[in-house]
Amino acid sequence: MWNIVRTHIMTVALNLPELDQPFAYLRRVRENREKQIIAQSSDGLGVTNIHPDDEGCHHQTLMVDDDLEADKLMDYLESATYAAKLALIRTFNAKDFQTGDLEEIIADEMIKLGLTDELARKNASGW
Repeated sequence: MWNIVRTHIMTVALNLPELDQPFAYLRRVRENREKQIIAQSSDGLGVTNIHPDDEGCHHQTLMVDDDLEADKLMDYLESATYAAKLALIRTFNAKDFQTGDLEEIIADEMIKLGLTDELARKNASGW
């Protein structure tokens, strides 16, 4: 009962539309997003915005796993597109890395990209 009341309160407060078929709606939203993704991330959300410097570029991805080495990451970042870097940062933050050197490289890249607010939130939340 409380879930129904809470859902109604949130729906009214946020002015959300009533969904007759929420699963079908969610499927459509996912399908539409997939069509807009230009650089994949491990969480499936990807990156959809096109940076002016990325126009006409192919967005390479980097395998982010426990075997990733600092020099390979730095080489990738030198040539990666803006969108590919954003996808990499999202993927990297979703992983639980215990290597400070990779985290430092990612933090430095976030600063270069002007993502200082996001870096502050990342550090504050302990991503």
